[in-house]
Amino acid sequence: MTEGSSLLKRCRRHGCHAEYREEENHDQACCYHPGWPVFHDLKKSWTCCNASSYDWDDFMKIPGCARGFHTTEKPQRPEPPKPAARAPVAAAPSPQPVKDINEYNRQQANEKKQAAAANAASAPDRPMKPMVTKSGRYKCCNGGCNQEYEPDENHDTACRYHPGKPIFHDLKKYWSCCSNIVKYDWDEFMQIEPCAIGRHNPKMVPA
Repeated sequence: MTEGSSLLKRCRRHGCHAEYREEENHDQACCYHPGWPVFHDLKKSWTCCNASSYDWDDFMKIPGCARGFHTTEKPQRPEPPKPAARAPVAAAPSPQPVKDINEYNRQQANEKKQAAAANAASAPDRPMKPMVTKSGRYKCCNGGCNQEYEPDENHDTACRYHPGKPIFHDLKKYWSCCSNIVKYDWDEFMQIEPCAIGRHNPKMVPA
């Protein structure tokens, strides 16, 4: 084992972002989304699979739908196909622009309430348990973490995460807990360094 091979790297694939060592990397190590996130009204989904959610936290917990090697290379967005020529149609009415960030955040709060109601209506109350990955570990669902971990190794400083919520305003993307760091690119937003330390929080699934 060389000194360089033991260094921890962070995977940049969508839906993964786990830390890994190159000597432990293999073609089934990474569970990720090969597609891109899509936001439409309250619905949040991935272009690569049918899974969707109305809540941001639940959206971030959607398991990847593909397997492959971990990589530190930034995903490349494919070129959109050129639209075929067609007869002009009446333009749809433009949505009302958001006047300021406070108005946008109020809308986000209202949308979260609506999303919670939608999720509650579609998912009856039932007991939950921590999700166990194929490697026998738990997966953290804290914002900005999403790492797999051994339950017995969880402690008060095991997790680096964002305790706030993601905010999207126009093209800007940032976390409410460290709003001084603003990104315009999705992948750069996902790479913002966490600002809090605590215990891992396991993703829960129906028992």
